[in-house]
Amino acid sequence: MSLFLENSINSDMGKFRWQLLPPALFLLILPLNHTIALRFLCLFLAAAIALRMLFKPGAPPLPLKLPLALWAGIAGLSLTWSLDPLFSLNELKTEIGYGMIALFPFSS
Repeated sequence: MSLFLENSINSDMGKFRWQLLPPALFLLILPLNHTIALRFLCLFLAAAIALRMLFKPGAPPLPLKLPLALWAGIAGLSLTWSLDPLFSLNELKTEIGYGMIALFPFSS
């Protein structure tokens, strides 16, 4: 009986380790130059794994939904009075979009 429990614990830990690999690799290569494609691959892979884990029973809810939604909404509203809306939209995508995608895997 204990052998069965030991194997099931080890298999759960193996799954847990594989799920942490993309975020860990993302943090490892983040300070390195010229790794943007690998960064995006790790970031979107980590977000996909976190999204999959979000729909499992017993998953924790996303933290700070209202403040983050207000922050993104005010940033989106600021496009109306921007002098260069295309540049501001690109900055909005970069600063808020990728930031929210990066926050999601590390918060779940």
